[in-house]
Amino acid sequence: MNTSVTPLPDLPRPFHWPVDVTHYDRSPDLNEAERAELEQLMSHKPFQLRPSSKLLLHRLLLPLEDVFAVTHLHPHICGETACVMLMEMYHRGKTFWAWSDEEWGEIIGSSNATFVQ
Repeated sequence: MNTSVTPLPDLPRPFHWPVDVTHYDRSPDLNEAERAELEQLMSHKPFQLRPSSKLLLHRLLLPLEDVFAVTHLHPHICGETACVMLMEMYHRGKTFWAWSDEEWGEIIGSSNATFVQ
């Protein structure tokens, strides 16, 4: 018997996030220098991320900047998002690596409008 075999269609590959989180320092606690710099930043209105602050907060900002790069976000959105993330880390007293699902939900909100607020 000679039967023809129909090949199976190619299955989509599972999604692979392009940022490898294992390359970052994912310590849950803010170190003293980070804590002090965040406190300094929060004491000034409007919030302004200076080059010296970026240097001191490099461990916290690098993963965010890498995500911004692969998602091609507008620079204004990147800056606003980094500020929100830093404010939340300051208020919660820990890095975003340590946030629970509930905390992420509080920060992100249930819609774009609640996130913007």
